[in-house]
Amino acid sequence: HVHVAVDGAERAVAVHDAVREHLPTIAVLSANGPFHEGNDTGFASLRPRLAEALPRQGVPPAFGSTGGWCDFIRWGQASGAFGPQELWWEVRLHPAFGTVEVRVADAQADLADVEALVAVIAALVVHLSDRFARGGLTAPEPTDRTAGTRWLAPRCGLTGTLLNPRTGVARPARAAVAELLEAIAPAATRLGDRGAPALERAGHLAAAGGAEQQRRVADARGLTGLVDYHNRTPDVLVATHEDGGITYTMSPPVGGHHNPTWQNCDGKVYSEPIANENAVHSLEHGAVWIAFQPGLSDGERATLAAKVTGTAYMMMSPYPGLTHK
Repeated sequence: HVHVAVDGAERAVAVHDAVREHLPTIAVLSANGPFHEGNDTGFASLRPRLAEALPRQGVPPAFGSTGGWCDFIRWGQASGAFGPQELWWEVRLHPAFGTVEVRVADAQADLADVEALVAVIAALVVHLSDRFARGGLTAPEPTDRTAGTRWLAPRCGLTGTLLNPRTGVARPARAAVAELLEAIAPAATRLGDRGAPALERAGHLAAAGGAEQQRRVADARGLTGLVDYHNRTPDVLVATHEDGGITYTMSPPVGGHHNPTWQNCDGKVYSEPIANENAVHSLEHGAVWIAFQPGLSDGERATLAAKVTGTAYMMMSPYPGLTHK
């Protein structure tokens, strides 16, 4: 949970109401829970589904003012159902601390990713607080719109799509994250010396999210390797830019260091092998790479190509040395 102090009750309520529409974007960026009881659940994050069994979870209502928030608390206290400390929404006001508390993010396996998510949330609150001061915050959108796209977020995480809660337009989750990071970048510079670097780290996390990293390691080394994956498979986890040739332990590689230039993956079918270092960059952005033995028949190639041609975030190329088609 990330607490960000906000000066003034009305400002805090306004920022709380405005943060709500960004909860799905933070959720996909932080999604890091694909496994449960030793099984891949098919979700990027199962935790929100489990939490739905509990009261006052998910996206909160917009209160509009301190009066609206106080009326809601009085109602809960009068019924004996809850008080101000018993609201477990993904963002809530914390009157004891004077903060807006954002609770949507999954736990992370790397402290650098924790710092990145803290920076994203803190910069978002600063950004929205500044807009409030300038009179630039628009009226909050209906809760059911944000809740609808929030429901999508845990399913596919960064590889899925999100709905714009204001327009209803679907867009790739990574595009939504990139748009958010760009919007809050100026505010991040006001978080101290670590603000901007932490936000840059968030960009790397967006390229290779936690759920994707866990599945890569599990595919390569099984669940035993996943438990201690930082030590057992560091080359699968890292996602930094490097020039020149890179040695990968898996062939074809599924992640790791990569060239700053990514491979064209807009439904491209290549007739010649492509560089691992460029292909991995595309994989880090969610692309699917179909690698095949150079000796495939024309008919087999055509069958594969029909699944790739014209499909965004897909590419296909021959890969010498494959032991299977």
